[in-house]
Amino acid sequence: MNTNICGAKTKDGTPCRNPITSNSSACAAGHPHTPSLSLSPHIQTFVSGDEYSREEVDALLARDDLFEIEGLAEWLKAGVERRDERFRYVPSSLADNPAVFEDKEIVEWLKAGADSGDKRFEHVPHHIAKNPAVFEDKEIVEWLKAGVEREDERFWHVSYYFANNSAVLQNKNKEIVEWMQAGMERGDERFWHVPNSFADNPAVFEDKEIVEWLKAGMERGDERFWHLPNSLAKNPAVFEDKEIVEWLQAGMEREDERFRYVPNHIAKNPAVFENKEIVEWLKAGMERGDERFRYVPNHIAKNPAVFEDKEVVKWAVGKAESSFSLSRDRFEEVIKIVGVTGEVGDGFRKEIIVQLYQHASTLSPEVLFASVAQSRGGRWEREKKGEVGEMIIERKDLTSQQLGFIIQLLNNSDSSFDTTDV
Repeated sequence: MNTNICGAKTKDGTPCRNPITSNSSACAAGHPHTPSLSLSPHIQTFVSGDEYSREEVDALLARDDLFEIEGLAEWLKAGVERRDERFRYVPSSLADNPAVFEDKEIVEWLKAGADSGDKRFEHVPHHIAKNPAVFEDKEIVEWLKAGVEREDERFWHVSYYFANNSAVLQNKNKEIVEWMQAGMERGDERFWHVPNSFADNPAVFEDKEIVEWLKAGMERGDERFWHLPNSLAKNPAVFEDKEIVEWLQAGMEREDERFRYVPNHIAKNPAVFENKEIVEWLKAGMERGDERFRYVPNHIAKNPAVFEDKEVVKWAVGKAESSFSLSRDRFEEVIKIVGVTGEVGDGFRKEIIVQLYQHASTLSPEVLFASVAQSRGGRWEREKKGEVGEMIIERKDLTSQQLGFIIQLLNNSDSSFDTTDV
């Protein structure tokens, strides 16, 4: 029997220092505890009594050493069993943890909960299936396969998560891969998304057999492989496989309709900027007026990795279509790169107006100066004279407060204009 300090918050906000044993339900001061909870003192202060939030439970679930802390998994389990709402997502989170398979008792508890039909456990099979350590536990794999084979709807997407699991393409899991391929071959709809899940998996390019199987499905016109080019194009690891990149480009060149959106998905891929040749291919397609590349600049400008290449940012906003839009923080970032005199496309001009309307009072003075200058195609110096472009004034839905703020900014040559009263 272990003894810890209580740790519950007292009236003055300090932790209670009374001792408590692992089988006690309360300390001497009456602070309640879960019996059999034996935790190190710093964890004990976190979970003592009833003064903890769901966020704190989630923080405990996120710990790498969750299963190493004596009593913590049992405490989480007890919270689920007493139907405490703060513990609602504990089963799914435990199923996500790669270390869960080291605790056989918890694994059996998760399986029993899923088999019982308890709603709080209904997503457990899918969370286990995407856990990279799942294939180390043959019993669990067989349990998941059995759920699929008996057509239990809670196991419906197990094959999808298996195919997307980074560990599935290792040689020792060949049996699982073949099981999924067999499901595909017999036309079982629960395996319908397996090709796209494989194509999304960054590890797929390490398995040439699977890559060839995917391509063969495309070539024979199997509709379940129809979206394969899009899935491969957005896979962050695709640029490591030159053959696949060339295959995607060849599909574009022969104007195969299934490859139509490949440029858009490549433009969205965060890894694209590491491959200058591909970036130039995207730009060339756009420059020659190929309709399939029309929205490439929009997707490039929204790509989370775009700010690594300022020249590409300038090119993208210069070609942006009218459907182009950015979140406010990314809009500010783009304005800083493009500056106030750079060439911008019609799409970005429209975006400037939208951003001014939506966020005029929160955009920085420097960005507002640059924005209004860009929206009129003029220069910073001219805008300081206080002439606000007609395209700003004519917006009836721009509030007088926002408009007044912009006018004041333009009339004021001091770019550090105080916005606190706006």
